This record gives sequence, C-alpha cells and structure tokens, in this order.
Amino acid sequence: AVKHSIEALRRMKQIAEGYQVRETRVIATCAVREATDGAAFRRQVKRETGLKVECISAQKEAHLAFASVARAFDLKGKEVAVADIGGGSTELIVGEGREPLAMESLHMGCVGLSQVHFADGVITAKGMRHAETAARLELQPVENQFRRSWEVAIGTSGTIRAIRGV
Repeated sequence: AVKHSIEALRRMKQIAEGYQVRETRVIATCAVREATDGAAFRRQVKRETGLKVECISAQKEAHLAFASVARAFDLKGKEVAVADIGGGSTELIVGEGREPLAMESLHMGCVGLSQVHFADGVITAKGMRHAETAARLELQPVENQFRRSWEVAIGTSGTIRAIRGV
C-alpha cells in the first residue's frame, strides 16, 4: 500500500507540474492518522517525492468533505446531508446551503468493517448481521443530530461510486 501510494503521489505531482501548478497540498486522512507507522510513511513520501503530507483531524476531514460538495452542487437554500464513506472512517454532515450545521467523523469505514467482519473475503449472513450491528452501535450516539428531513442527500468517495456500480 505504501509503494502504491507513493507511486500515485509521484504521478499526481507530475500531472500538477504539467499544468504548472506552483503550490501543492497533500492531505492524509484516517488511514494515515491512525496507522502505527503513519509518521514514517509521511517521512518516506517527503524523502521520495519531495511532497509534504499533512495529516488532518477527523473534524477537518468532515469539513472538507462538505466544502467540496458545497462547491460542486447548487445547494442554495436547501437542507443537505452528506455521507463520505472512506476506508477507515465515515464522515456525516448536515447543512443548509453552504453552511454545515452538524459534522461527525465516525470510526467505521468500508475497509475496517470488512477486515473485522469478512476477514476471509466471504460475506455470510452472520458476518453481515455483525457488521450491521457494529455500524448501528457506531451511529447510535450521533443519530439524533442527523435525524432531520433533507431535500438533498449526497454521497462522496470511492465507496459510494462502488455502491452506484452495484
């Protein structure tokens, strides 16, 4: 994973240089934030690519997810819910127009849940029940602040694209 990540960053840096981008910002989220070797990974990226990796907080991750949606869609005067399901965390945000009203980053992502409940790669009814229970328990403390009516619900991330593909 480290090797693939560094190669991807090298390619992105080359693309940015091709467009004569003068300033680049590399953001790391949950996977690097919680990895035991996250600091070593960041040093290796700097050494091999010259790029500095900034590890952001869970709250900042949620804020950036909402900000990117607010820039991409016309949300003026609309109640909106945003779900950003990543590998290690899920960010939930509700807002009105471009203003977030409530944001949470939950310690449940598609990779983490899969590794715990489907470690052998086989999806069983029992494993699915356990994964659903784990997700419900993670959501329970924050469900009241997100239980509203929304005009628009938007999902972001590769996980949402995979769901759309199914």
